[in-house]
Parts: sequence; C-alpha cells; structure tokens
Amino acid sequence: SVAALTSLERSAWSDMRARLIEFDEPRLALEAIDSALFCVSLQLEEVSDHRDAIWRHARDRDIDSRWYDKSMQLLVFGDGAAGFCFERSAIDPDIAVSFADSVAQRSLEAPSVIEGADQTYIRHRPPRVSWDCHDLPVWDWVSNATDAHATESHRWIHSSLKTKTLGASILRERGLESDATIKMILLAAFTEHYGRLPEGFAHG
Repeated sequence: SVAALTSLERSAWSDMRARLIEFDEPRLALEAIDSALFCVSLQLEEVSDHRDAIWRHARDRDIDSRWYDKSMQLLVFGDGAAGFCFERSAIDPDIAVSFADSVAQRSLEAPSVIEGADQTYIRHRPPRVSWDCHDLPVWDWVSNATDAHATESHRWIHSSLKTKTLGASILRERGLESDATIKMILLAAFTEHYGRLPEGFAHG
C-alpha cells in the first residue's frame, strides 16, 4: 500500500508526494486522506492476549495500513481490542487521552451492525482511493519502503528486548508484576487528570 511511503524519512516522502500530486487520481486520493481528522487502521488478523505483542504491533507493524502523516491513528484488532497512536509533537497527550476515552465510550454505546440495524454508513461508504499512475514506479517505492522499515523494525525490537530484560529483573527483585504495575500507573494518571476512572473500568 502507498501508506508505507509515509514511514520514510520526511524529505524522501516529500519528494515522492510532490511527484504523485502531478497526476489526477493520486492527487484526489491524497486530498481525501489529508482532509480526514484521523486514520483508522483495521488489523483484523491480529489477535493476541499478550500485551507486548499488541504494543509492538501498534507501534510499528503492518505499515501498509497506517498513514503516518496523520497525527492520530486508531487501530482495531480482530478480537475487538483497540490501540491508539498519536504524534506527541503535534497532539497534546491530554487531548489524545480524551479522544481515546471518547472513542471507547462511543464504542460501548454504538448499536451492533446486525440484520435490521441502521446501515446508513455502510450504504454510503466513500469510494476507495486510487493510485493509478503508470508513469511513476509507485509500487517499487512501496516495496523499498517496506523493506527499509522491516530492517529498522528488527533493530528496534532487538533494542527493546534489552530494555525489557533490564526492567523485568527490577520487577522480579521487588516482587512486582509488570502488567499490574503498568495498569496502576495508567489508572493513577487518568484519575489524577480527569478526577474519575476510565469509562467501562471494572471496579475491584
């Protein structure tokens, strides 16, 4: 997917984008994406109960379904779990947390899309964007970007495994459980900021 190009170094992607907008269909596709408030990435084949696996997937896996020019990206996984990525240089963390909380609340209130339910959005779904442009090696660009990201991602994973090993030893020494510790930190931060627990949080 052309989305992989947004993972490239900024000047490289800028040069490719400038060439793409010289052609009608890529230009219209970019205008449609640029006008969106945020990006929704469907990762329906990804199902895992392992927090680290989901975190790594949310951070840098499956770049073909991302659009890194967007400051906010909502990821939806196959089991209904969701992740949220945002660019902190453009989005204040308080706004990002508020947005994620709003999305969670709306998802709890939204009716299921079943037979007989209102399917207005589905019937009026916007058309798929097209990158039809035979004069540019677009798919060669995409292939190279994907390969470059895979190489860089391998380096990130190697580095994060070292950090995880160091953190795990500290937790073991102090008799702490990593998931519970992280959950308590997040809940404390949320409660401090909003004066309440997150919507849908099970007390006790």
